[in-house]
Amino acid sequence: VEDMTSADDMYKYTKKSLEYLNDHLVPGSQVYVSGLVDGRILYATMSEKIHPLGMMYNNLKYTHLYEYLDCLKASPCAGWLNPDKSIREASSNHALELNQALKNVVNDAQNEFKNLDVFYYDFDSVHSVHSGCLNTALIA
Repeated sequence: VEDMTSADDMYKYTKKSLEYLNDHLVPGSQVYVSGLVDGRILYATMSEKIHPLGMMYNNLKYTHLYEYLDCLKASPCAGWLNPDKSIREASSNHALELNQALKNVVNDAQNEFKNLDVFYYDFDSVHSVHSGCLNTALIA
């Protein structure tokens, strides 16, 4: 978690991006800022499935690949694609802090940009899966 983007940096760089967009977009433009997806759903839905590399012999689960990539320090998402539940939980807690930083920058931007209407959207991946909006087969 200590190597992840800080909430202060998330705020600062999101605001910088909004400033850039305000300078380059026409008046009345709308910008939607999305919160981070709760990545625990990736491990929960995929870890025990067979990875395509293991299909021939039915012997390589996603969790094995996650462990291997973690060992190599090459995981694309070491926080959530991790067999250690405490690391996944810490990553999710950090994501909540980042989401709060995004909400704050969107709230602060409401009267700051003449060309932009800025909105925040909480991405609820758990609801999306349970409602059928996000098919976990697409993740595989």
